[in-house]
Amino acid sequence: MPKPILVFDCETVLDHAAVARAHRLDENDVVGAKAIIGEEFPPPPYHALVCISALLAVYDDDRAWKVQETRTFHAGILTEGQILESFFELVSFTGPILVTYNGSSFDLPAVRSRAMLHRLQGLHLTLVSNYFHRFSENHIDLCDDFASFNNRNRVKLDEICRILGVEGKVAGMNGARVGDLAASGDFAAIGRYCAGDVAATYRLFLLRESFHNRLTPEALKASQDGLEAALARDQGNGCA
Repeated sequence: MPKPILVFDCETVLDHAAVARAHRLDENDVVGAKAIIGEEFPPPPYHALVCISALLAVYDDDRAWKVQETRTFHAGILTEGQILESFFELVSFTGPILVTYNGSSFDLPAVRSRAMLHRLQGLHLTLVSNYFHRFSENHIDLCDDFASFNNRNRVKLDEICRILGVEGKVAGMNGARVGDLAASGDFAAIGRYCAGDVAATYRLFLLRESFHNRLTPEALKASQDGLEAALARDQGNGCA
């Protein structure tokens, strides 16, 4: 029986204080920090986490995937440290295979650097399942998987969803809007956006399992229908 899977995604904003420390500026020099970064998308350590959304699914007796729960932890209610602790607790309790889209390049490094900033220990992420190992079987990064680990083949989440004919990102939303929403305090909207990316990633995971003959057409449809039922059931779960 396959292990449970935990599909997750992070939303972040630029940590101006981190940029300032890295470049020996005053930590309150937001203008200077923004000038250094410019229009570039900075590496993970420069990002502060404002949301983590996750979906837990298990392989059931009908040989289909069944969503157990969806959870969203965001900065509207929790501190960054509490978001991380909540996520670590969920991972530790379920012992899953992690499923992400671009998680190897961004989400996991961001989680690790922010946890170290807050002096948090990621016992299950490192010692137990070793999700950070380059060839770990406990983490499936669909972006890398679909690109056959060739950077030239990588496409964005919403692109691959549209290409494959599955529902993708929340309409009218993209990562560039997260900073403005955070500045206005609308973390619930960020949570919905993040949860939407998780659902899209799970839909891609199901197609991957079908392609590899691990889901029959009937089991694929049952898994897909189960997702939609779970999304309706769990609307508002967690902190979103």
